[in-house]
Amino acid sequence: MLNTNLRKLIQFKLIPWIKLAGTRNGYSSNESKVKKRLISLLTIGLIISGISNIVLFNQLINISPAPSNSIFLHATNLIPTSLDPLNASDSGSKDVIHQVCEGLFAYDLRDLNLPRINHLAEQYFWENQTTLQIKIREGINFHDGSQFNALAVKWNLDRINYFINATGNLPSNTPKAKLASLFFLPDYITPIINRTEVVKNFNITIYLNAPFSPLLNLFCHQACYMISPKSADATSYIQLDGDLVGTGPFMFNSYNKFPHWEGKIKFGEVKFTRWEGYWRNLPHFEELIFILTDEEYGIGADWYTNIAPWSWCCGEEPPETITFKLFTADTGIPDLSYYYLGLNNKIYNATWRKAMCLAINYSYVADFLKVNVISANSPISPGFIAAYNLSAQTSYNITKARTLMQSMGFGTGFTTDAEWIAVAESTSPFLSIPYTYNLGNEFREDLFTAIPEWFKLIGIEVQDDGVTWSQYINYLYYDRDHLGAFVQYMDLDCLDPYHMLNQLFNPNSDSNFAQVNDPWINTKLSLALNTSDEVSRNNIYKDIQGYITETAFYHAPLLHRKLHFIHSAKIHNPIYNVLSLFEAYYMYRV
Repeated sequence: MLNTNLRKLIQFKLIPWIKLAGTRNGYSSNESKVKKRLISLLTIGLIISGISNIVLFNQLINISPAPSNSIFLHATNLIPTSLDPLNASDSGSKDVIHQVCEGLFAYDLRDLNLPRINHLAEQYFWENQTTLQIKIREGINFHDGSQFNALAVKWNLDRINYFINATGNLPSNTPKAKLASLFFLPDYITPIINRTEVVKNFNITIYLNAPFSPLLNLFCHQACYMISPKSADATSYIQLDGDLVGTGPFMFNSYNKFPHWEGKIKFGEVKFTRWEGYWRNLPHFEELIFILTDEEYGIGADWYTNIAPWSWCCGEEPPETITFKLFTADTGIPDLSYYYLGLNNKIYNATWRKAMCLAINYSYVADFLKVNVISANSPISPGFIAAYNLSAQTSYNITKARTLMQSMGFGTGFTTDAEWIAVAESTSPFLSIPYTYNLGNEFREDLFTAIPEWFKLIGIEVQDDGVTWSQYINYLYYDRDHLGAFVQYMDLDCLDPYHMLNQLFNPNSDSNFAQVNDPWINTKLSLALNTSDEVSRNNIYKDIQGYITETAFYHAPLLHRKLHFIHSAKIHNPIYNVLSLFEAYYMYRV
């Protein structure tokens, strides 16, 4: 089996190995070639041993070359769980849907800044803050031959409102869409969209229940991708054994989850073919196949031995032919994820929270407790580009932390570490706070080895509250008063920061685990929804970041994940993006 570091390398949450084949099957029975390929893979693994959460991505270009009859094989352990855009909450599902379906708007993945562009929408006009007019692009068909027009857009938007139960007609035995929270106003009761009206065959008007300025950014999300009314049901989710029909460059053919066994490893596949009626340039590859594996700890040597006869992107070639793009190291931009130490805002006031936040050694967390990450300064990652506040900085400063403690009457006159530690270890610490974590989670357990030592330096005792996973989830969602400090993670792929901030700090949000209820931030988030100018709205987000790091201290921001991209040098003009979207459309090889 592969060494431990290489097994960790392959255990991606994003995109693992990508494989290319120029013929329909690409098989070979030559045992020596199998060994050579395996040696190449192991060599590469040693080079990048210890790197985790790497995106293996192939390249995109602005203009695709002439279509060919070649096949692109993409191996991944991201197993799709849904074919319905409204339930695509995992990366495996999003990757599948993104090849087949498209949205009214999109982010230009060819540009590092990810500007929003009109996609299926040709033009738009805000008549006022709650009325949006859209001109639909003409000459586009769904894969089933039906026309993409205003009626199709209305059908899709009405379907969203049905599955978030905005209509009140969703049967009690039908769950709300997994991504339903994206489509509500801050009260989480009122839907964003009131109704959609067809004006002409290619013109619609969308009426909102209240201003929601990030709407166009929301329409870039996979949950808003257009599916065919002819092939899908308005009141039923698309099942894994169903048919996904969109307007995208590839047609969905089939999803066979683990149709056969190879040794000890089960395989599945998702098959696509090029849509010859695509409204833009045709994609280079005629067929696209996702090869799926559900190996629990990643892809092991048995898996490689069985797959090696196929033509991997690294194949028999030396590692020099593989491009390693250390995206975050080169640009300073991580992904949009956010790891944080939550502090119960209902129990601990801002002074207590600030003292605890200042006592945390953030660089130690990033350098020693988790690999492939950078320190976070706020919930908003530099990956949000224009909305990121560079001046909002989190710091480790025991002196300031102790000054705050003394301002509350604790440790007055203390001059040594020993005095603070003695209080923390006594029967009467200045504060005793539970640290709740799920047993078996390496990062949360490792953090527990450090936090008690840091908090001792300000006279605070940390209680060990390690519990089972089910107990941990129960505390997060149903018994938050039990929590003192805890580590949580948020990973949204909505590029507008509103969604991250609203879910974390809105008192009505199911993800507000720290029980934040601050009128200041509620007012600012409301202002953001009413600010149509994106530059002005980004400035509001920057103000919020500054307030969090200088005044509120709702959380102790810990980490963002680094981004790495690896691809064959034979695949040209790579595209690297913070959304980690895999898109086969622009890829080609020569």
